[in-house]
Amino acid sequence: MRHVADVAGVTQGPRQYYFPSATDLFKAVVDKIHDDANRSADRLLKPDAAVEKRARELIASAFRHCGSANHVAMIELKLACRGDDNLRAAIKDKIDAYEAQADREWVRLFSDTGMTRKELITLRSILASSLRGLGVALASGTEPASRERIGDMLAEMVAAKLRAAGRKA
Repeated sequence: MRHVADVAGVTQGPRQYYFPSATDLFKAVVDKIHDDANRSADRLLKPDAAVEKRARELIASAFRHCGSANHVAMIELKLACRGDDNLRAAIKDKIDAYEAQADREWVRLFSDTGMTRKELITLRSILASSLRGLGVALASGTEPASRERIGDMLAEMVAAKLRAAGRKA
């Protein structure tokens, strides 16, 4: 907590006033990260664009975000939850709510493809898992040399699946 206050440039007094416990601070961090992600998605996503363009823009943005301070902080928070039952209980609802919101937005954005909700959520889960894996690699200093290539391959896979589903619809 002292390190967080130092990085934020505040003394312990204000930190303790606004965040009496580490859990309070972590909840605020989760809220901030999710707010930033939502604002970024709102600026980026244009539902009237072609489905392939939407998919490619979304994935390119996600790969640019991968390894950012917010992305690494969220990975570290999730890892911290594994060993701290109180922290897990405190932020699990927030993370679950964000994931549910992301699922709803993904389904809304790609509902015109003819894919079922379950298929779309599975596709989003594959993307999210890929990003978590890359984020862990970045956080541990073992960034793959072909980061852009990985993003391009994933974007092509998602775009191809969405294109194929759109032709069937």
